[in-house]
Amino acid sequence: MDRLFVNLLVQDLATSRAFYERLGLKVAFESAWFVHLQASEHLEVGLLPRDTELVPDADRAAPAGLMLS
Repeated sequence: MDRLFVNLLVQDLATSRAFYERLGLKVAFESAWFVHLQASEHLEVGLLPRDTELVPDADRAAPAGLMLS
């Protein structure tokens, strides 16, 4: 695998963007409903508002947790 792109559903797009920028990610693209951030040429993060119509109703609930290993 050469590239990883992760989409995260967020409550507040602007606040989430600012948080990831503080972590050093750079905005590659931004619109009213999506922010594309790059950490490196191999790692990218997309942010979408949880309540956007692009997200199915069943997936709009707040996350209960995440474990990556």
